[in-house]
Amino acid sequence: MNDLPKSAISPLVIATKLAAAANLTAPAFAKQIQKEPRLVELLWFLQWLSMQPGGLDKFALELIEQFPRHFGPAIVHDENGPLTLERREQIWKAISGMVENELIPFQSWATEKGPDDADDYETFARSIGSYPKPCDPTEEKRFRAALMKLPRAKFRDVFIDAAKDRLGSHLRALCMEDDKDRDWMRRDCGGALMLEPWYCENLVTVLLEAMDLHAGRIELQLARTEVVSLVFDRLDYAWQKKVLVKIEGDTRTGKTESVKAWCVMNPGKARLVSTPSGKSCTDLFKAIAEAIGLSYGPKSKSTDLKDQIQYVISHAGLFLVLDEAHFLLPANFDRNTQPARLDWLRTRIIDRKLPVALVTTPQAFRHSANRFEKWTGYNFGQFFGRVMLNVTLPNELSEEDLLGVVKIQGPDIPEKFHRFIVARAMQSEGYLKAIEAVCSRASYVARRDGHPVVTQADVELALSEVIPAQSAPVKLAPGRPPAPPAPLAVKRTRPPAPVAAARPTLQAPSRQTSPAPALEAPDRTTSLEMETV
Repeated sequence: MNDLPKSAISPLVIATKLAAAANLTAPAFAKQIQKEPRLVELLWFLQWLSMQPGGLDKFALELIEQFPRHFGPAIVHDENGPLTLERREQIWKAISGMVENELIPFQSWATEKGPDDADDYETFARSIGSYPKPCDPTEEKRFRAALMKLPRAKFRDVFIDAAKDRLGSHLRALCMEDDKDRDWMRRDCGGALMLEPWYCENLVTVLLEAMDLHAGRIELQLARTEVVSLVFDRLDYAWQKKVLVKIEGDTRTGKTESVKAWCVMNPGKARLVSTPSGKSCTDLFKAIAEAIGLSYGPKSKSTDLKDQIQYVISHAGLFLVLDEAHFLLPANFDRNTQPARLDWLRTRIIDRKLPVALVTTPQAFRHSANRFEKWTGYNFGQFFGRVMLNVTLPNELSEEDLLGVVKIQGPDIPEKFHRFIVARAMQSEGYLKAIEAVCSRASYVARRDGHPVVTQADVELALSEVIPAQSAPVKLAPGRPPAPPAPLAVKRTRPPAPVAAARPTLQAPSRQTSPAPALEAPDRTTSLEMETV
């Protein structure tokens, strides 16, 4: 059972709306999509936001704070522009019947009481509540005087407050089905969305800009290395051309982080699926359901889950990015085992011209496929023949790329320490992860020890804790002699006789430059001859 928030919008709802537009049962909605093709991406973006903590209500408040000038006419936000009586009346009429009584209390300008006929009182109250009664000069004069006394901020707050109260529900209604429970959808308008409420006349433009800003914020958190550029290019290609691509690369160079970042940047286009190991298709369907926000429980049937996923993917056109794609093949099998996961992906997704990306470690997918093919005789040619583009990411990154990673991961670390961190990280097994860990630890140590900025001591301590000593040269303490070489260590059991400090043999002289004394050999020879005699 997945733990989606209650506010999460089911992808089945949006898929149903898009299917109605595609088969023209909702012609007005189809025209809206034709006029603004990014509307489909926007709906999936809102659906993804509904799955996040706080949901669309939180996003609505952030949107109002980020774009306050888009809520209400521009004149109420322009402190220098004249807010004339005519313009005030236009604003009043535009919001008539909504919040005008909060602007000017009826008692401050109305002069006449209601009619004696109780049947006409409700009609009378509604008419005078929005504007002075016709042919009443006194009442209109008092109304206009009260209208001119209103400060500009009062008009502005009407739109901002209305947006705070209603925008979250309006965004949710944009994604929902056209039924009797939706105030923003009308059955007699061909399924068209009420895109622009009275308190924000250009809401679609604001939402599209917010969606682009979201992608930009995520990209700023990622150093643009060679690996990132290659991953982004291949994923963009797969999305635009609706094809299958395969990306292979070592995790130590940032492959997984790059793929995750692209998917989070573009939730209106793609969803990242963490492929589970094993051979059960149900586990794969559950992983896809988690990615697209489809609810399921312990009693959900595999066939129902499969049908729902196929319906959503077919009508939504979502881009599935499968990480650890070599798990699509079963790890345990016999001669009669079929690659059910791979067959489903090929027949139900890839063959329907929907974009798919397979992300795996170098040779992992091919190795699993070769092993499976050798044992079962299954022909993978029909699958690999559908791959439109293969890319093998580099195993190493340039120094410039790594410096860019340090700059992103450690913005509070002085630049003079960046190359030192890179040099040590390149000698470690962690590589990019080592840079992230060192930067994180150095920042923590600096705050813990009360340093206003990260110091060299903070960096050295972080390096010694994060990167194992055998991965990098050890910095010797002052006055500590180096360890003696191995040949001298063998002779410690038989210490040599005391010699003068300047004895040349301690400097390892060569035999050519320091030959043995010529007198020693004759002496030994003479003594041997005498013993023989």
